[in-house]
Amino acid sequence: VKDLDRLRTAYEKQYEFYRSDPSSANELLQVGSASTDPTLDAIEQAALTAVCLAIFNLDEALTRE
Repeated sequence: VKDLDRLRTAYEKQYEFYRSDPSSANELLQVGSASTDPTLDAIEQAALTAVCLAIFNLDEALTRE
């Protein structure tokens, strides 16, 4: 539950960041070779992308022990 709360807080912070600067959300979504779905909310998608990147950068995601 503690981890889920942290992820929710991270999402909320990222969502507020991208809501205050939508051009940054669109810029983030242009990175990579996959196209984005224009029917999805760009701010929400950028916030979720940022949270996923944070998860992928955790030691637990990088190593198996």
